[in-house]
Amino acid sequence: MLNAIALIFTLFPKKTFLLPNEVVGKKNIDLKDYNFIFLVPEQANLITNESINLGINTQSFMEMDIEEVDSYLKFFNEKIKYDGYFFTSNRLKKRHYFFNYKFYLLKNFKKVFLEKDFFFYNYSPNLSSMLNLLLKKI
Repeated sequence: MLNAIALIFTLFPKKTFLLPNEVVGKKNIDLKDYNFIFLVPEQANLITNESINLGINTQSFMEMDIEEVDSYLKFFNEKIKYDGYFFTSNRLKKRHYFFNYKFYLLKNFKKVFLEKDFFFYNYSPNLSSMLNLLLKKI
């Protein structure tokens, strides 16, 4: 998360940000007041249904138990807006096979893009089995 925050701050310096530490102890935070929101898992309850434009998971499903992956997929299913997107990049196989994840838990999502991650394929042969998947909620 630290790398993502640093990158987003650099790319979008005039946007508004909410960081996890800024939520602690505060009431009545309106997430709509921010362009970028970074929360830890314990703060996920602050996110209302169908309020996210883009949900991202990069290279962590492959580290989780399958039940945890299911929970994240259900979470994204509830929180992503109509016409919103879900992106995931994970290894083809580590703890679980990529295509065994229950992507069907993302109801009314359509595949937009699925292919091997060419950065890893070209520059890091040991990680050449990374797949990128982009889905759109329709």
